[in-house]
Amino acid sequence: MKTITIIIIALITAVTFTVPARAVSFLSLDTGKNITVNDSIWNSTYNPYNNTVVTATNAGNEDNETERLQDGRVTYTGQKWDFEGMYWNSNSNVLTLIAGWNFANGVTHSPNVQVGDLFIGDWNSTQYLNGGIVVAQGFTPSMALDFSRDTTDGSLQANGTYNKITGSFSTNTTSDVTPLSDPYTYKNGGTPVSNNYFTYITGSVDNTPFLGWADSDNNNIMNNNHYYMQIFGLTGSEVYDNVLHITLACGNDVGRGETVAPVPEPGTMMLFGIGMLGLAVYGKRRMNKDA
Repeated sequence: MKTITIIIIALITAVTFTVPARAVSFLSLDTGKNITVNDSIWNSTYNPYNNTVVTATNAGNEDNETERLQDGRVTYTGQKWDFEGMYWNSNSNVLTLIAGWNFANGVTHSPNVQVGDLFIGDWNSTQYLNGGIVVAQGFTPSMALDFSRDTTDGSLQANGTYNKITGSFSTNTTSDVTPLSDPYTYKNGGTPVSNNYFTYITGSVDNTPFLGWADSDNNNIMNNNHYYMQIFGLTGSEVYDNVLHITLACGNDVGRGETVAPVPEPGTMMLFGIGMLGLAVYGKRRMNKDA
């Protein structure tokens, strides 16, 4: 009986040490780990009325950035076009997206520009250059999270559901920035494997300094409007070692995340090994006793 107790304690201790620590929350959110991939494109402002371009010096920050068209032009910028961060909570398996985009209604424009679906896949061999410098990598999706939408304007349904699509499926492309920000939304094909739900907050939430988002003067932005969306129903095996991708219909900014599977600490593996050794010793003693 004493041997069994020791084995149980060892196994419980091993499991306890494998649970990752909770990260600092974004306001009331327990967002988990920041997995955002800064794409190192440009922090630029494009004035569509006189076709002038102003480029900031800190290219690559996610705040107020824009993607660059392949012909050298840039797209609209400003907080409402801007993706900020992607976070994965491995305790609750919740994916959190934070942006200047209004996830509910999209970006106010003529007509409004809607947020696309979430895709999971991997980097492909295509690289995008600017002056001989690699500024982005291509993306190949293997799974689509097809969000439920309003049939009249394509906006996301409040606290809606999504279909998880795998296999060979088709996608819709962005209208302005291609192929850098593609894909935009799920189109058809593939195999629905499950469905789950998402939720979002459409009111403004403030930035916090520890996230490190900065403007063109490298100052923390404290009072910009930010919106968040949380996606439930993903698994660690779907998220780890994959690229996650979302963008607006116009492709002005693309949000990407990437994370790797956690590696157990050496102490955890040792405790687990002790537990397994104990089980083996106990089993051998039972066999000898029964014999």
